[in-house]
Amino acid sequence: MSTPQTQTAIFQASRGGRCLAALLLVAGSTLTAPADLTHRYSFNDGSAADSIGRADGRLVNGASISSGRLVLANDGFSTDPSVGQYVALPANILHTRKFTLETWFTFNGGNPWQRLLDLGNSYGGFGQGFLILTLNGGYMPLGQLSLNSWGNPADTDYVAGNTFFPTTGEHALVYIHDTDAHYEELYLDGATIGAGYADVDPAAANYANFWIGRSQFSADPFYNGTINELRTYDNALSADQVLASYLAGPNATVPEPTACAILAVAVVCSLRRKLSR
Repeated sequence: MSTPQTQTAIFQASRGGRCLAALLLVAGSTLTAPADLTHRYSFNDGSAADSIGRADGRLVNGASISSGRLVLANDGFSTDPSVGQYVALPANILHTRKFTLETWFTFNGGNPWQRLLDLGNSYGGFGQGFLILTLNGGYMPLGQLSLNSWGNPADTDYVAGNTFFPTTGEHALVYIHDTDAHYEELYLDGATIGAGYADVDPAAANYANFWIGRSQFSADPFYNGTINELRTYDNALSADQVLASYLAGPNATVPEPTACAILAVAVVCSLRRKLSR
């Protein structure tokens, strides 16, 4: 994993016009750890279609698409499921021992526990097993995975960010969970904001509800804001891959892993020839 010093070096190389080292770093991470993109929701065609895995979403209660963004025009306080706007996705689309959730969003405020994403089960208005990306009671970003409980330590992993959930402008939030390597991380705008120990296997989960903007808990408000992009991967992206994706932006074309590696190597070789002249 890269360090803050490594990330700083990338930006310094770019600013000085010497991006060879940065490209070598990205190319190396691409060659050794391909990013297996499994689902992608870009909202550019006016729908919640999945351009990768064909797990298309359904707009609920007037949720809409505008200028390539999912618009959830909730007030950030209401918990009424008869009017709360959200997107319903097909069940069990994320069965893997490791994953990465990546989203670009604009949050318009309101109460805590609004969900960017909530995959899980709800019984009597309480979540009983879920995978969430949210802002907690302290208004900090939170990624949490619970297999069958509402948060019992025996079947729960979670990682909280060390900064407030942003309420101005568009931002990128990434939640990584790797059962095999026993770590999970949160990134905001390409930088690490939290890390924790991972032991729970999400492949063992059986979730019925896959929601964007709605919680499994009936007491939690519906999400107030927009979502520009949502991507899921069936592996854990490296810190360098997270940074490279953030710098590329939400509308970047995501090539197949092999093509990405070939392109990175080609660019590096071309720059090396130019710099040696």
